[in-house]
Amino acid sequence: MKITVYINPACNPCKALKHWLWKNNVEFIEKDVINDESAAQELRNLNVNFTPYTVIETADVKHEVSGTDIKKISEILSLDETVKGL
Repeated sequence: MKITVYINPACNPCKALKHWLWKNNVEFIEKDVINDESAAQELRNLNVNFTPYTVIETADVKHEVSGTDIKKISEILSLDETVKGL
């Protein structure tokens, strides 16, 4: 499984999502769309212009999650939903 999170460093929902992922020991690739033009272009190629935006690629499916939809991310990752503070 590959998880990519597109973020803006000044975005509070981005910070909250990253904190939740770290707290749940979920490994992910962070792509800063403000300071990395190639990351910004990748996000534009997905026809998305906001953060956070999460792409979860499994062996057979590519999931795309807008914002801090922890419930959807949890379901995809098969994690217990232990969300606090989001």
